[in-house]
Formats: sequence, C-alpha cells, structure tokens
Amino acid sequence: MRPATGVIGTAPVALAIKSLTATPRTISDATQISYTLTASATVTATLRDAGGHDVATLFTQQHEPGKQTFKLTAKNVPEGHFQLVLTAANGRSTATASVPVVIDR
Repeated sequence: MRPATGVIGTAPVALAIKSLTATPRTISDATQISYTLTASATVTATLRDAGGHDVATLFTQQHEPGKQTFKLTAKNVPEGHFQLVLTAANGRSTATASVPVVIDR
C-alpha cells in the first residue's frame, strides 16, 4: 500500500509567471518590475543582452504566490537592449517569462 499524498478534491495550482511588466521599459536609472506568481517557487531574475548572453543574475529567492515587485537599478550595466528573464521552479515544474528593457542614459 502506498501512502496518500496531496489534497483531496483539489488539483495542484500550475506554476506560471503572469503579467510581467517593467515600468518604464526605457531605463536611465531604475525601473519597477512587477509580476504575479501562481504558486510558491524559487525565482531567479537574469538580465540578458541582445545576443542572449547572461549579463547579471539579479537574485535567486523563494517567493510565495501572488503579486511580486522589485526595483531594477541600471547602475553597473552598460547601455543597450536587454531582456529581463524570470525563471520560477518548484521541484515539479518550471516557468519562464521575459520583458524587454532598454538602458539609455
């Protein structure tokens, strides 16, 4: 006999990153990043250049479901076109979302 796992009557919430935005998208100093996480997960934020190369890992942190925000400061990043990539993983699945940002001083 196998032990029971899970919750009776409910399906697990699928992991997703929704409504990812950068306000403003053109950055001279900093921008506000917001997104909604559908399930608990470890989130990694990475800045990638136009060639798809990782420029910086901004953080890797555990987050609970719901609306999330953080400030992206462009202090030590050269000017150019980038993708801010969020990857969320919870052991069962992985979700990724990205938003373009331009650093222009």
